[in-house]
Amino acid sequence: MTKKPQQRTLVTRERILDAARALCASVGIEQVTGDAIAEKAGVAKGTVFAHFGDMDGLLSHVLLDDLRAILTADYSDKWPTDGNRLVAVNVMMMQFVEVVGQNRTMMRLFLKNTGTTDGSYAPEFIETLSQLDETLLQFLNAWKADTSLKPTLRDDREPAELMDGLVAFMTHVSVQCQCGQIPNMEEARKTLFRHSEAWLIA
Repeated sequence: MTKKPQQRTLVTRERILDAARALCASVGIEQVTGDAIAEKAGVAKGTVFAHFGDMDGLLSHVLLDDLRAILTADYSDKWPTDGNRLVAVNVMMMQFVEVVGQNRTMMRLFLKNTGTTDGSYAPEFIETLSQLDETLLQFLNAWKADTSLKPTLRDDREPAELMDGLVAFMTHVSVQCQCGQIPNMEEARKTLFRHSEAWLIA
């Protein structure tokens, strides 16, 4: 039986996305071209852009995949064995920096899709970033509620305000990575730790 036009469209769209994801994984997002995606997906180049508008529209799905993966990944191997809350919060923050700060394309797509550069808000991005913020906020609320946790979280600011500061630090460090002010992810981790220590600890 012939597939309905709408179903065929969805199948073609997913095939293009799968091709883009595979190429980004194998050669890196900055090296991927529309021609290469079209060839791997077995479609015309015009079909790629008919579905996604332009390369940014297509590659933004790869960034969205990576941001969503932060919410489900297991970071237990990186978690501090001594229960240090400051180290733990930095583990969480670095997941974002490692995604957004890994190259200029990811940084540009993040800024564009959150409306920072051109106001073109993408609901999927806003929803995912809100979920990341909520995870961080829950962590800070639990830290504040349990006074036995070390080090002691400052109590002159609400967790939501503290979270806003951490989000600003993550974005700033990601930009610094792309500007060459921070040379590698280890230095990014150290910078984030210094910022968050000064901001969070009483």
